Amino acid sequence: MKQTGIKRGIPPQRKTPMSRGEGPKRKAWMPSGGKALERKAGAKSKRPKRTRTRPTPDVKDLLRDRNGTYCEVGIKCVGQAWGDLQMAHREGKKSGGTKKRWSSQSSNLLWACPRCHYEIDQVSPADAERYGFKIREGVARPWEIPVKHYEHGWVLLDDEGGHRPAPRAAWDRSDGLLPVVVVDDYDHLGFVDVPTEVLERYGHLACHGYEWDEEFVVHCSCGAVDLFVAEVAS
Repeated sequence: MKQTGIKRGIPPQRKTPMSRGEGPKRKAWMPSGGKALERKAGAKSKRPKRTRTRPTPDVKDLLRDRNGTYCEVGIKCVGQAWGDLQMAHREGKKSGGTKKRWSSQSSNLLWACPRCHYEIDQVSPADAERYGFKIREGVARPWEIPVKHYEHGWVLLDDEGGHRPAPRAAWDRSDGLLPVVVVDDYDHLGFVDVPTEVLERYGHLACHGYEWDEEFVVHCSCGAVDLFVAEVAS
């Protein structure tokens, strides 16, 4: 059996000589490569790197002034751990670092030994929230939520590295902690002037008014009870 093959002819010659660097044009379906691929990669917009909000040395100094170099949580070390301490965020950081301005302020930070830090973050977050070590994201601010400090008891932390006693009505409760909001002075009739910003933040600015009891626990006249505890500014 005779085997036949394809007869190949001589390819036609170009009428004009090909210049250096010139080649066949790429069709739409052909993948690009070489310099074209480099140009394509260079044209992509680069995403900005995510940066985490880190405590500044000044904030660390404030925490040292507040409790030296001892653990402020104390649920595992009973307040005896010192030296090897970590920054425990009360209101947790989000992926890539929280954007809130109070993330690395002293009211949102606690000195914690590794054991206590792990306990409140990973093992018992619900109990940590009950004692103010952890704060759920919401309308309340870290300086408004009481915390059971191992050395100082139930206190409110500030952003200057200080603390003050928290009103009993804010933490001696069976249904969780109440925020403490500083309000303007009141007269002999017991008038409390809650700032507009606070009422708007808690979603009750458009209501008809608010009331409070003898412990200055404020609730709105719309029916919502126990919004926060009013602390009169000194």
